[in-house]
Amino acid sequence: MFNFFKKSAFGLDISDYSVEVLELKSKISVKNFARMTLNPGFIKGGLILNKKALTQSLKEFLKTSAIKTQNVVLSLPESKIFFDFLAVPRGLKGKKLKRTILAEAQKNTPFRVDKIYWDYKKVKTVGPKQFVIFIAIFKEIANDYSQLLIEVGLKPIVLETEAMALGRAILKSKKKVCSMIVDIGARTANISIFNGSQNIEWLSKLPIGGNYFTQLISNNLSIDFEEADKIKKENGLTGDVGIATIIQNGLKDIIQEVKNVICNYERPIENIFLTGGSAKMAGIANYFSEQIKKDVKIGKSTILEKIKNDSVFYNTVIGLALRGLSNDPKRGINLLPPNKFIKQIEKEFSIKPTFKVRYIFVFFFLIFCAWFISFEISNQKENLPLNNQRVVGTAEEIERKNEIIVSTENSDVAIIKENEIIEGGSVLPINNKETQSQSTELVSKITAKITVKNNISRLNVRQKPTTDSQIVAKINSGEAYDLIEQQDNWYKIQVNVDLSGWIASDYAILNKVTNNQPREIPLSQKETPVTINNEQIDIPVEIVKSVEIIEPTEAVEDKQGSFFIVLLQNNLWLNVRKGPGLNYQIVSKIYPDQKYDFVEERDGWYEIKLDNQIGWVFSQYVSLINEQE
Repeated sequence: MFNFFKKSAFGLDISDYSVEVLELKSKISVKNFARMTLNPGFIKGGLILNKKALTQSLKEFLKTSAIKTQNVVLSLPESKIFFDFLAVPRGLKGKKLKRTILAEAQKNTPFRVDKIYWDYKKVKTVGPKQFVIFIAIFKEIANDYSQLLIEVGLKPIVLETEAMALGRAILKSKKKVCSMIVDIGARTANISIFNGSQNIEWLSKLPIGGNYFTQLISNNLSIDFEEADKIKKENGLTGDVGIATIIQNGLKDIIQEVKNVICNYERPIENIFLTGGSAKMAGIANYFSEQIKKDVKIGKSTILEKIKNDSVFYNTVIGLALRGLSNDPKRGINLLPPNKFIKQIEKEFSIKPTFKVRYIFVFFFLIFCAWFISFEISNQKENLPLNNQRVVGTAEEIERKNEIIVSTENSDVAIIKENEIIEGGSVLPINNKETQSQSTELVSKITAKITVKNNISRLNVRQKPTTDSQIVAKINSGEAYDLIEQQDNWYKIQVNVDLSGWIASDYAILNKVTNNQPREIPLSQKETPVTINNEQIDIPVEIVKSVEIIEPTEAVEDKQGSFFIVLLQNNLWLNVRKGPGLNYQIVSKIYPDQKYDFVEERDGWYEIKLDNQIGWVFSQYVSLINEQE
């Protein structure tokens, strides 16, 4: 009757800009999936910057996703993963093998062993050597993500790499067939090679992604980043020739790296797949095929056919969910912190028992409820008046045992329980104040409504009625907001209880609403506490789902002189360029354990001061540190 213990898989992918979740019924059937965009500043370069706000957003998101299981398989940020393919003597096992792997890994990537979590997997044996994949991540990063999941109310069972999840989702096991996946995200491009057993054998990274293409368009056309991004998505490589040429120039380094890998790899690569957000650009697969002289396809899992055009965003979570659906998800490379750390965090946040224990409790609770209901029904039958007796009288309340008699609109007095009243001829429960607050609220209002036109995907809300005024929020098409005032070609609207702003009237419709009758406001639209900019405010739930609050931009001058740059330890050195982009000349290099004064930030690049010059470094590979800290 009750299938409490049915296995459920839940994959979770968190990037700088979005969150995707997916739960499977089986290896070929999707149960639930959902996606949300993140506000800027929550995560940057894979590092959690605003944990409190991110936790609150995840809690609200998971409530609406219909996912019930606590167990979760999470992908770690690829930019923070150390990867190496090592050859060690054949026949080594156990602790001796682990010591040898660690010693070999440190030759190529210097790091402190006490600062990382690492794992490995045997791939193949050739002659006197056995080859293994070595993967590691800084403890601080893995601990932060694990704690985030636990605070949200989840139970992390696996932390793995995005590349491995993609291979599991897209590729089919074929002996002696090698496949390549080119994952072009917002900030980086990752090139992975898998053998016929879906084991990853190669991984290279480039600091080039969708944001880089957008910035090239912005620079060439002298337009803002947001407009350039819209043009990029609309045109891709098949629209305007000028736009296509700009994007093609941005793809040159990725295509050259793909060619180098194909040329130098020990075996032929049969299949090449594109994935990531930039894989949605029109014509990108055909362009890659022309340049590489091989058939290149968009990588999509067959499980996600129902998601259609957005399926490329869910490739990673489908791979994570497939691992969660296996008989032993923890088997294989797993960068989850030690069980002692997990238990300590769970105890700190008083995490509920696992689903099996809770469902056993629910089972017995339902049995008790069934018994209690049957007992109450039998009592009601004993207390009913004979022959369905009804009492007719005045509007007075007449006490009679445990019953109250109240007149209705037609002056016919009916017998009802003392936990009920008659309001407007309807029977409503009288419980405590909490129950009353959950009933619908009756209001009467005469207003004018502003509705965003349906042909507009997102509309800017500005602080003042001018196009050069600061953007304070973004609203979606089809949404309606109260009109405050009208000025020339601008409408001032109430975005939420704490925020109002101006929108251009050309993109909105004015609807006058005259309604003297009370209207019901469902509970789902009532005010709910939500954290924005680290401050808890009450705003309607429906607004939280659709309005993107834009945080004020921090002045660059505020950072000058008080911040410095340090190269991350996992990098041997980093190029310093003449400008903020890969197309600028290399003027110097920086090294770990040295500090460089920070000047400004632009499009994912930091300007720094060297001994006798100024240059730019890619922000993903350095840390911005406040001197006061």
